[in-house]
Amino acid sequence: MSKKQTGPVLGAVPRVELLPPAVREREKAQQTKRLVGLSIVLALAVVAAGYSLGYLRLVTAQNELLAAQNRTQELLLEQQQYAEASAAAAQVRIVEDARSLVSSTEIAWDGVMAQVAAALPGGSTIVDATMTGTAPWASAPLVESPLRALYVAKVDLTVSLPSLPDAAELQRSLSALTGYADSAISSVSRGEDGGYTAVINLTLTAEAYSGRFVDEEAQAATDMAEEAATGELETTEVDR
Repeated sequence: MSKKQTGPVLGAVPRVELLPPAVREREKAQQTKRLVGLSIVLALAVVAAGYSLGYLRLVTAQNELLAAQNRTQELLLEQQQYAEASAAAAQVRIVEDARSLVSSTEIAWDGVMAQVAAALPGGSTIVDATMTGTAPWASAPLVESPLRALYVAKVDLTVSLPSLPDAAELQRSLSALTGYADSAISSVSRGEDGGYTAVINLTLTAEAYSGRFVDEEAQAATDMAEEAATGELETTEVDR
């Protein structure tokens, strides 16, 4: 093991240390201060960058939360509108159902009497007519005789006829009426002028019901089904 030389070294460049040791210590202290200051600046920069990034994320999250709240509010308003529309549609449906029920046994008596008038023999006139229908909530009328057909409405006709055979002819012609059930001549009397007055009981089946609102609802349902089918067809073509 070699020993450290303490004497002069041959071939070395001679140096003379003229500065006192305190100067060197100050230089080292200044370098240390510069390094510490640089470290502090870097640390502050890192902290500032982290704060800025966190603040940016906070602002982004707040904006997303605000957008979500706005969308939720819009959905609630739409839901309320749909609820109001559904309630209105339900009310309309209730009214339509009630209308359909009330009018389910409706008979267009003007049309029936027009057919009766067309069936009259020449020279005959209707003196009186009493129409009796059935309420939707009522049961079917009782048949007066086992030989009579079931019916839902009846017309008691008092007709002035020129001759007696015209009563039978009128009874045969009445069989062509829409919804005809049967008819019966309850009485025939002769007047002082030689003419006859006949009372005819005409009964009608459910075919005589007008069904006007039922037809409208059926047509509406058909239109909706056609529109839905058309929409599905167009959607299918677009998908293709």
